[in-house]
Amino acid sequence: MTLSRTARWTTGWLFAAAWALSFPLFSTLGPHRLWGWCAAAGYLGAAAATALGRRRTALAAALLGAVAVPLLWLVLTGQGQSEVAVIERSGRLLLESGRVYVDGPAHVGEYTPYLPGMALLGVPRALLGGDGSGDGWAVRLLGDARIWCAAALFGCLWAARRLLVGGVCCPSWWLRRSWPCPWR
Repeated sequence: MTLSRTARWTTGWLFAAAWALSFPLFSTLGPHRLWGWCAAAGYLGAAAATALGRRRTALAAALLGAVAVPLLWLVLTGQGQSEVAVIERSGRLLLESGRVYVDGPAHVGEYTPYLPGMALLGVPRALLGGDGSGDGWAVRLLGDARIWCAAALFGCLWAARRLLVGGVCCPSWWLRRSWPCPWR
């Protein structure tokens, strides 16, 4: 028995909702718990929309629940994992000293596990100043490293799609051979 495409997508969204729901049930970290509740709601909404034949609505529900709502809430309330502070500290160090690593880190908070390019995502916080908690919402939003990480991610996804679908990866010599483009 083969499931229809709608049934497969609905099942996939339901599995994603179950996975997301495990975070608030088993994690003790506040940001993980918040993301889990929001994502589970978004994925359940996506499953319902898919079952009703509304694919674009399903995608919007999933993106709102799993990405936009928790990201904006965590940024605007100043909550986050230690990775955010590490990236922002690296950006500050880059501007102040031209280096992103602390010589001889004394404790875990001074250790930078990322490659130097990651510090560029922390530069906006260093330029705007503040630590992100007591500042106005615009400074918190525009200075937060997570916003710049998301912008870099979506920029790379857009560029990859342009390369793959736009013909760069399926040049005319490929298509002249009557071979189907594997990315179309």
